[in-house]
Amino acid sequence: MKTRISAAILAILMLISSFGALAAEDADASTETDESTLPVESVEQPEAEGQDVPVDEPEPTEKPTDEPTDIGSTEAVPPEFGHCSAWAEAELIDAQQQGLFPAVFAGADMTQPITRVEFAAIAVKLYEKMSGKTATASGAGTFSDTSDVDVLKCHALGIVNGMEDGDFHPNEKICRQDAATMLVRAYKAAYWAGWTLTNDASYTANTLDYGDVELYADHGWIKQYAYTAVYFLTKRGAVRGLGDGKFGPDGYCTREQAVAMALRFMYSGK
Repeated sequence: MKTRISAAILAILMLISSFGALAAEDADASTETDESTLPVESVEQPEAEGQDVPVDEPEPTEKPTDEPTDIGSTEAVPPEFGHCSAWAEAELIDAQQQGLFPAVFAGADMTQPITRVEFAAIAVKLYEKMSGKTATASGAGTFSDTSDVDVLKCHALGIVNGMEDGDFHPNEKICRQDAATMLVRAYKAAYWAGWTLTNDASYTANTLDYGDVELYADHGWIKQYAYTAVYFLTKRGAVRGLGDGKFGPDGYCTREQAVAMALRFMYSGK
């Protein structure tokens, strides 16, 4: 009986001792500083030499508005014209880039027939690109029905000479064979020293090479004054006919056809 009582007392004493030890540990722990309560900015992270400190902040989903976004861009040139045929768009934009696209066509429907005053603007651009010179204009009063500066420049260069009544008729439409004739006169003015419209028939220092070109199916409708110009441009690749073997000499030249002809002619060289 005494043995059992002694064992029970011993167990109680051991339990009391254990509680005392735990209490002492809790007291010690309470005196330590909890680092998690320190302000974040007070904890310095060592920066490894030659390395960037990693940033945990997520990168913004949008670029700052002042950051350039067109570095290395190959954005296409916006067309200055309004409407054109599918076949002509690339050449019209190329003409813009080459400085061969007159301002008069800004916002224009390029499928429409070109007028004489509009074609004069193209002819001047072509001359200046070919010659590298700036065209000068004839004096005011050259024509009674227009004082357009490009018309007067064309007159001074020998590209135009007015109609039979002496006027220019700026708003009349121009046919394809007349367009070819004017482009070739711009070429002569740019490259043929001493050439003028007055001495055109007698000028022999240079000649147009238009041989070995297949005749158009409507060759008989091409007027004599335009014959050499039409086939010279054809040999140069500046004109290609209407797709049915015909040139269509009396048909109206459209704005896009005129620009394309001038562009191809310019690329054909001297």
